[in-house]
Amino acid sequence: MKKPGFSNSGHFDALVRVAAFSAALRGHQLSAWVVSADSATAVCVTCKSSVMVRRSLFEPTMDGLALKVTCQAQLHHQAA
Repeated sequence: MKKPGFSNSGHFDALVRVAAFSAALRGHQLSAWVVSADSATAVCVTCKSSVMVRRSLFEPTMDGLALKVTCQAQLHHQAA
């Protein structure tokens, strides 16, 4: 019997894609993801803002400045 929660790696991969898409909407160009047993992290190559997706049995999370603010390089490009 499967444990309830976020144990399926397919769901984790999907959440990583959602985080990448959300960061891209804010103008971030993410580096390759660094994946560990319980998380995945990427950094914007232009402004160094990061995004992290954490595995959890109950409530997976994604967080980071790249999900909250527009890329500073993108802001400078729009102003020019």
